[in-house]
Amino acid sequence: MLVNPFKEPGARRFGYYFLQGYNAHTIFCEWVKERWAEISTVLEVGCGSFEYYSYFFGSLRMEYTGLDISQDIIDFRKKINPEQKFVCADFWKYKPPMKYNLVYHHMVLSGLLSTERNLLLLKATIAASNAYGFGVFWNTQGIVAKEFESFLINEGCKNVSVFEQPTGLHKEQPQHQLIVCWEKTVDA
Repeated sequence: MLVNPFKEPGARRFGYYFLQGYNAHTIFCEWVKERWAEISTVLEVGCGSFEYYSYFFGSLRMEYTGLDISQDIIDFRKKINPEQKFVCADFWKYKPPMKYNLVYHHMVLSGLLSTERNLLLLKATIAASNAYGFGVFWNTQGIVAKEFESFLINEGCKNVSVFEQPTGLHKEQPQHQLIVCWEKTVDA
């Protein structure tokens, strides 16, 4: 069942953010702030922009790992933040050395992927996490929110929220962001 942002307490703030014109970045930051006390390890898949680390992960002294397929990006990030861990790897093949409290990605090639491939990305994100996950998928192919929600529930996740937000960037070909967040159940 999709969460109604106006009726479910856990999703009420998402509905408010959308009505106020907030974007996926702001929603992610607010979502993480509500869980700061529970997050000590973070894996960012596709760490090219590094904007979230700069925004709050660095100041919170969390154990951060940035993963990207581009060696140039990893080398650049290591120069700027030598105290953090950066890994150059293909997420499809990467075997995390541990489970992270939070695993997230923000539009990592998702606009180029089929729905099935995006669901595999979601499955890999779930597998790398022991607590929380957040993903933003760029959509021009009609990714269906209900399909993502069902997938997360079938994978043993709880407190699942899936929202589709039009971006309005391309009037001739409407595009959307699909914002997905969840918690893992203890036995998942």
